[in-house]
Amino acid sequence: MRAAKSLIGEVELDLGRYELRRSGRRVKLEKKPMELLIFLVGRRDQMVSREDIVKKLWRSNLFIDTERNVNNIVRKIRTALGDDSDKPRFLETVVGKGYRFIGPVRVIDAQHPRSDHGQASTGAVSQTIASERSERSSLAVLPLLQLGKVADDHGLCLGFADALVARLGNLRDLDVLPTSAVLDMPLDASPSDIASRLGIRFVVHGAIQFSKGQWRLSLEMFDTHLQGPCLTRKCDLDMGRLSDLEGDIAKQIAAALNRPLGPAMVQQRPRYSRDPLAYADSCAGTGLAPPVIRP
Repeated sequence: MRAAKSLIGEVELDLGRYELRRSGRRVKLEKKPMELLIFLVGRRDQMVSREDIVKKLWRSNLFIDTERNVNNIVRKIRTALGDDSDKPRFLETVVGKGYRFIGPVRVIDAQHPRSDHGQASTGAVSQTIASERSERSSLAVLPLLQLGKVADDHGLCLGFADALVARLGNLRDLDVLPTSAVLDMPLDASPSDIASRLGIRFVVHGAIQFSKGQWRLSLEMFDTHLQGPCLTRKCDLDMGRLSDLEGDIAKQIAAALNRPLGPAMVQQRPRYSRDPLAYADSCAGTGLAPPVIRP
């Protein structure tokens, strides 16, 4: 009994401060381990599947080595908690299924201060506005993620997204954000988070990977109303036929949205370039605001 009481006071999860503490001292924990810890504690004593963990921590399992990444994140959580996988006090492995949080922890909820007039805080108001705006039929195409250690992506990450924006820009009753509007989105943000930040409903995102001498593309369109993908596509990339693939994917997106797709917009300048300045010049030629060029 005494041991149980000491454990209750030992671990605190402060949601407002986004902080884990043991015996009153802060324990350093990276973002994804902290996200998973909060997720598991929120479903305390329930088994959480590895599939649910992947959906929570990443945009999708596009090319991610989920087995290795989840194992590594769980290991970091156990280290932070001083836990032992053989004799767990906090985090129990459900073999072949997932994990269950079983330990005593004090959860300190986030406090949202109210103004003197009793109105919701500015943050809460912003969230309400973003929620209302997300009801619009609107879409953003994110630059592709590059997975692996290839130094040169041949301009694919940014160029492919920009080319899709150009093709989808004439869909009826749909607002398509320019590429420059999404360049500052955090790479580790989920499609749901990005949609909320931008006030949109649909997020097209994906990744490319170079393996065994071949580029591979994995793409999906996330629908915030469904809280899941409404379109997925995985295929090899033929660098000589990128325009055909862009057109094919644009047609699939239009079909998923039940909207007719008109002819592709005429491109004055090539969109694929290894030179970021050339891409900025291309944006100027198509009427897009030049993006922020990162080194």
